[in-house]
Amino acid sequence: MQLLILQLTGLTLKKHNPEILLIPPLSFHQDIENNKSFIPVGLLALLGSLHSNGFDAQLYKTTGYLEKLHDYNTVAEDILTYQPKIIGFSTWCNTYPYVIKLCREIKNLNPDVPIILGGPQASVLDIKTIKRFPFIDFVLRGEADYSIVQLLTFLLKNNFQNRLEEISGLTFRDKNHKIVANSYNRIEKDLNKLPIPAYQEIPNLTGNRIDAGRGCPFSCTYCTTNQFFSKSYRVKSPERIIKEVDTCFIQSGSTSFGFAHDMITLNKKFMISLCKKLRAHYKSIGRKYTWSCSARTDCVSADLLKLMAKAGCEAIFFGIESGSERIRKIIKKDIDLDQAYEMVSAASINMMKPVVSYMTGFPGETKEDLEATLKSVIKMTVLGAKPQMTMLSILPGTPLFSQYFDQLEYDGNFSGFTSNYLSDVEIQLVKTHPDLFSSFYYLPNKDLSRNLLNFVVNLVNYIPDFMPTFRFIRKFILNDVSKIKLIDYLEAKMSDFINDPEMHTPEYFFLADSIKTYLKYLENKELPVYASDFFYIDCVKAFLRIKYLILHEDFPLHNKDIKSKTYDKNADGLKLYLFQEVVTTDYDISKISLNSENEELKTKLRKGKFKFLVIAKTHKRSVVYKITKKEAEILKNSQELHYSDYIYANKTKFQKSASWKRIKRLVDIGALIE
Repeated sequence: MQLLILQLTGLTLKKHNPEILLIPPLSFHQDIENNKSFIPVGLLALLGSLHSNGFDAQLYKTTGYLEKLHDYNTVAEDILTYQPKIIGFSTWCNTYPYVIKLCREIKNLNPDVPIILGGPQASVLDIKTIKRFPFIDFVLRGEADYSIVQLLTFLLKNNFQNRLEEISGLTFRDKNHKIVANSYNRIEKDLNKLPIPAYQEIPNLTGNRIDAGRGCPFSCTYCTTNQFFSKSYRVKSPERIIKEVDTCFIQSGSTSFGFAHDMITLNKKFMISLCKKLRAHYKSIGRKYTWSCSARTDCVSADLLKLMAKAGCEAIFFGIESGSERIRKIIKKDIDLDQAYEMVSAASINMMKPVVSYMTGFPGETKEDLEATLKSVIKMTVLGAKPQMTMLSILPGTPLFSQYFDQLEYDGNFSGFTSNYLSDVEIQLVKTHPDLFSSFYYLPNKDLSRNLLNFVVNLVNYIPDFMPTFRFIRKFILNDVSKIKLIDYLEAKMSDFINDPEMHTPEYFFLADSIKTYLKYLENKELPVYASDFFYIDCVKAFLRIKYLILHEDFPLHNKDIKSKTYDKNADGLKLYLFQEVVTTDYDISKISLNSENEELKTKLRKGKFKFLVIAKTHKRSVVYKITKKEAEILKNSQELHYSDYIYANKTKFQKSASWKRIKRLVDIGALIE
């Protein structure tokens, strides 16, 4: 079922007749409950600027699906019930088809309401967009903290086409219907002068993004970030960042944040100052914040990572992109891979959670390049990093787009920045305007098949499910990975899994089977006997998470309709067997945290029969609890009951027995039937 939905945003009550209604990017419907706190920090910054200048600006929120043509009319009508004087859309490459369709429908219903587009995608496609779609009135390119205030001042206080040509970065039609693109000449160098973003729009959830700075001075050929921010690297002062963090805490109660900046550690002197002032601030206020950030591996050091960890950094994102030095040179990702391994290891040792990102599908990528990338992914995993991979998206405005656009092809299989699943409504638009929606296309490779690359991408994204196993056998992997021809092995085996109609997630089963085969190979190489218990738990965690994804969210994996024929989400509760399982192990592996990706095994494990309850909490996360034999028995005969029946039948036991109370708490029964 191909459903997309406008991202649920904010807690603000619906008001009528705001001066501008801002529409966040679209998102997958299954992320709604898990990402309620997500609003692009740039949109919050614009909202802060508008509010500080006295404008009545509001964020739009909806749960309206955009699946069929009539859904656009429904959502457009809902937007117009706010009676906004102006409507503004934030655009990303993966949301652009939906924005264009929705704008058309809004204009059909109300031709007089001005529509403004902003964000990375519209910024690089401003002239083409306005030329082809007359229902789009304005595009504000780049950072619009000041330009949006100027445009609204003009639109709400003057007639059209008077002095629009003075607004930096504005693209519009003049009185003669000629398209005018003003120069982009106003970038705020001192970000401390900007108003604090409207963090009050974020619900009381963790993971709030803090506008720490902007701009990246590097020139990676696949990236649009440096163009959007004009390669101007800036950071807010440590004092201002701390003030914004405190503001978020006061408004939401959250103590966990993400510092929004692609390259926050570029200025090490600034970063050291920020960390020291954060630590001093914690002492003065009596609480500590945790945070995450993005960086390059050549813009950190072991000492800096240690300091960052002490200051509350618990996760850090590194873009590696390719394990091939040749490819990294071609795409101008000039990092040293050995240094990257050292920095990932240092982050892991300091109890951070490093995330490493890779891509495939680069121009001229060979089998040897892909082999190097897979081996790098595996090495990063055993060093403690969570790997992720996307297919290369050729984005408008990048050097790769200029060089390879005319070679792009469309097959409807999306991966990378555009992992959305288009319905027929959007597909026609994408096919008609390939230069506007190039991220939905791919670059053919004569040496590497599309099936192989897609399989590798999905395979890598299942590796995090098995990180505890990888970490446990790290010394064996580090010794063997250079000897194995991974791509040869993959090409020889993957068709058996892809062609099996019962395997809706063939990459998961391929990975699990491969690890099982490798563990069997290691049995005569001093592999501890309890390794199979770790692997068993990882398999169950991954499988339940996938089951949750498929059944609970109706998510269209691999463009296949795999919705369960027997699952009814409107039935009386959820059946117990769907997203949890009791596992019996031969060793007490609770001595190491089964929900940790970094912790090492440091003690000998006790042999016996031990019970663990594995539960998929969301489509992204499964957890493990050690339970007693009595608690396992409680669950044993209840696998076919609905939760409501289960509670009713055992109400007295839940009230009196400690074991029953714990089971009720662990499986979160009350929450699941609400």
